[in-house]
Amino acid sequence: MYTFSMPSIATISLIAVLTLPASASTHAVIPGCCAQITGSVTVMDASTGAIAGAFSTGVTATGYGVSQSYALTKGGNTLAVLNNDYPSSGPQAIAVTLIGLTTGKPIGSVNTPGALGQSMAVNSQSGAVYAAYQETTHYGLLVQTVDPGALKVVRTQALAGAPRAGLAVSPDGNRIYIPTSEGVVVMRATTLEVLGTVSLPGPAFALAVSPDSATLYATYASSSGGYYADSVAFIDAATLQFTQTAAIGAFFSFIALSPDGTQIYLSGLTALWVLDAQTLALSSAPIVAGKIAVAPEGTLYAEYVSGIAVVDPASLSVVSVLAAENVTDFALSAGAASLYIFANQSSAVAITGAVPTVAIARSTAMGVVFGMGAYDAVRQVVLLPNLTGNIDVLDSHTLRPRGFVNLGSPAYWTVSGDSDYAVSGQPGYAPGPLVTRFDPSTFQITGSVGIPYPSSDNSAVYFQPVLYGKYLYVPFHFYFVDCCGQGIPASHDEIGIAIVDTSSMELAGAFHYSASGIFGFAITPATGKGYIATSGQLREIDLQTGAVLRTAAIPNSGYLAASPDGKTIYVSTSYPTAGELYAISTQTLTIGNSTSGLYFSYPSLTPDGQYIYGSTNSGVSIVSTTSLAVVGSIPSHGYVGPGPVLFTQD
Repeated sequence: MYTFSMPSIATISLIAVLTLPASASTHAVIPGCCAQITGSVTVMDASTGAIAGAFSTGVTATGYGVSQSYALTKGGNTLAVLNNDYPSSGPQAIAVTLIGLTTGKPIGSVNTPGALGQSMAVNSQSGAVYAAYQETTHYGLLVQTVDPGALKVVRTQALAGAPRAGLAVSPDGNRIYIPTSEGVVVMRATTLEVLGTVSLPGPAFALAVSPDSATLYATYASSSGGYYADSVAFIDAATLQFTQTAAIGAFFSFIALSPDGTQIYLSGLTALWVLDAQTLALSSAPIVAGKIAVAPEGTLYAEYVSGIAVVDPASLSVVSVLAAENVTDFALSAGAASLYIFANQSSAVAITGAVPTVAIARSTAMGVVFGMGAYDAVRQVVLLPNLTGNIDVLDSHTLRPRGFVNLGSPAYWTVSGDSDYAVSGQPGYAPGPLVTRFDPSTFQITGSVGIPYPSSDNSAVYFQPVLYGKYLYVPFHFYFVDCCGQGIPASHDEIGIAIVDTSSMELAGAFHYSASGIFGFAITPATGKGYIATSGQLREIDLQTGAVLRTAAIPNSGYLAASPDGKTIYVSTSYPTAGELYAISTQTLTIGNSTSGLYFSYPSLTPDGQYIYGSTNSGVSIVSTTSLAVVGSIPSHGYVGPGPVLFTQD
């Protein structure tokens, strides 16, 4: 074991044991709970990137769902969302859901069972909503018209061919264009009558219509078996005949037009192209982008690797990037004042009433899968790390996103004190294992330090980092995984605790231990002792030297939690057997009480020490620390976790 000398710890800062005023109400914030969110929308100022709010695009009671397509309705006050719903029982269905942009709440839905949604568009003149979908029995293509005022399907029309995403409506409101595997189907908007079909050499993809509605621009694959567009067809809307074609010479996915219709913008995996609609002159810039949209004055907005890029159309240069995460689609408001950014990697966050109530006060969709979060009591924010490399910052009262901090590598843990910290990264992948200090108010990184690891290792697991005084203790397990997923012998593993001096953001040292792994870690501020759960053993350690002071045999190991008075360590077991909970006296290091059948990974203690909240595969169990009996449960549609439940203060 490696030891080092460390100055005396004069102050204690441990977020898990914050003492709250007697009059304060404590609430449980539960990442991943308690509804399956179909998708999320973040509302952003299109000029500054400031986040104005966020809301869900729909909720399924059971099963899961995905938001397939979005469109702002006529007038711009509501958002239409085409949701695909995959219930745990019953037929797959689509739902056209309307959401009020002022309230962020669903107004209502129109459901169609036995359907798989493809694309959707809004008629800017009549306000009608059109949805293209496949029926799930014979996979035929259909289009339906939804009256957004009455919230009902008013007509449906079957079509030939396999559908492609990209339904378009002419600006004059008279025509609907549907891309298919054979070309483009043209329909009368008012009746859904099929007016004709435009055959193409290969499948059609994204469509655009000129501002005067006279020309249809259809992107298509130049070969019948093509999976991506590489050409643009110019089609006379009156005769449905080709007038000219343009071969781009590369694959692209999205199309948009300049406000006057003279420039055609194409985006794809290699470049952003501009095609002159008159001369067919082609220019490009190495901007890798997804969907593109054009503001009324001509500015381009493009889905970008780190958010939404604002592009100058004259120079084809990125003017700025509005930071956003997990973007799957976006829309511009009519005047381009607001951006609506959509995400489908959906995860909910819920907050309860005053503990220990099981009632959910509110929830929000975040569009990400979370790591282990923290509550910053000083700034009144919840910090949620995720595997995209970001720390989401939420208002602890409303759960509305304030912004996020980008770390550049998968984030696993956050810890809060006078400053806030994140543990991220993996060995062998830049920037590697890292402890980062950040400011959740400005979303800026204020310091970082690497955690040394064996050069032969390529994987890491981190366990319950704890801030004690000015030192952040980060338990780690570095190891190697070969191509077939098998670890090399344990002699190559490195198990220990890295200690970071947070005042200077330097590595103060590390403790190294002989063990098969660390499964949990806790500190009791009242005694200044550390506790490590290893395989079959609980170890009490000296926080100055890392020396093991006492050991106790425990049947199973897992995450730890320390009572506020430091008299009890709780072990929620995961290895080798899960489902047990031990209450261990720190005075005698013996199990004073235990129970089984509680399958949660992380024991989260309420600030008063009276209850343990634990996430399970069906919700959250609330356990009395006096009896270790379950006194309440919060149901959830799916697994909640694996991170801690956070406790916030009014």
